Amino acid sequence: MHSKMVDSESSSSESRIERLKRFWQAFREIAIVFSFITNFILVLLVLVLSIPALQTAFALKTSLLEPFSNDLDQAFVGLGQA
Repeated sequence: MHSKMVDSESSSSESRIERLKRFWQAFREIAIVFSFITNFILVLLVLVLSIPALQTAFALKTSLLEPFSNDLDQAFVGLGQA
């Protein structure tokens, strides 16, 4: 009688452990998929938001740095002629 009771308790605890393992595996799979989707959306968001910033940076380069470098080049040409 005692061995049946021990067997039922051990099978019950094994069953509980198996349910916990299955729950953990399901949770882990859902967490991985959720993390992948979240990271994918965040990367897309960063790319979309960076396009106007890149356009602004190129506009600044064209309007500020290119004339400055042309003037600097003319100054060196003038120094070479002097």
